[in-house]
Amino acid sequence: MRKGIGVYVYKTGGLDTSCGGVSATHDRLLLVGPGVPEILEEHPSVPTVELLPANIGDGFRVVPVDQPGGAGPMFGGAFVWSTDSRFRNLSEQPIALHDRWEAQS
Repeated sequence: MRKGIGVYVYKTGGLDTSCGGVSATHDRLLLVGPGVPEILEEHPSVPTVELLPANIGDGFRVVPVDQPGGAGPMFGGAFVWSTDSRFRNLSEQPIALHDRWEAQS
């Protein structure tokens, strides 16, 4: 069982632009990955997301561990953040949540 840190989902006006990604139905996630403090264990009611290097430039992106397939993941308009000071050891700013998948034609 993986362990990580709890994070919150932030999105504009509560709108879902993820096409049904985890940010559409959850406002709390468990962040896991290299360098992430191992504080909380995975739980079935809280989706697990993984911290990965950004596709372009410095920084990070966050991707759901359970990926539905299709064209993605891509940025769906939401970010993750935590008020836990240990999160700021990873990033001093919110991290883009790549939880959008689009059907392939």
